Amino acid sequence: MHFIKKRFANSILKHSALILVDIQNDFLELGALPVPNGNEIIPLANQLQICFEYIIATKDWHPKNHISFLSDTNLKGWPKHCIQNTWGSEFPKNLNITKIKAVFLKGQDKNFDSYSGFYDDSNKKKPTGLLHYLHSNSIDTVFVAGLALEFCVKETITDAHNLKFKSYLITDATKSISSFPELIILKLQKLGILTCLSKNILNNFNSL
Repeated sequence: MHFIKKRFANSILKHSALILVDIQNDFLELGALPVPNGNEIIPLANQLQICFEYIIATKDWHPKNHISFLSDTNLKGWPKHCIQNTWGSEFPKNLNITKIKAVFLKGQDKNFDSYSGFYDDSNKKKPTGLLHYLHSNSIDTVFVAGLALEFCVKETITDAHNLKFKSYLITDATKSISSFPELIILKLQKLGILTCLSKNILNNFNSL
């Protein structure tokens, strides 16, 4: 596992962003599509925010008739979740949102699904604005946390890596639907994506 060195921590606030992927009610314990133990990452997501000037969130933001939903014509679909302007699509009350500077929505078009925070469609032709935001603020490094590891977290951090951002997965600040998150993390590492623990960031920041 890659550990952040102290000399790197000096640049956290200036050139890095924390991306919180889909920490929404429907992906938590009482939601329509809960990620096992997903609620456990919220305290870490709150603590990590003290280390970053730029905190960004993504949201699934689906219309009621979204193509990804389970139906008579889509037997492999997901239960209805994160429907626009409903309780399930909102941030949980115990997530600190006061420092979030921008929220990027995905899956808004009923005909397209998207797991990546960078794109509003699976064809990657409709940008959410996340890439432009990062470039506009001279951000070259991203730290990614959120839900769920093997879907939206994986796709978001993979796109970040492919778009030439130095990309860190905060492994204890994400949860997976799968029982084998280690395999997902290993695949990401093989792509060149870096990993760290939340304490590596917090300890280095607190020592400055």
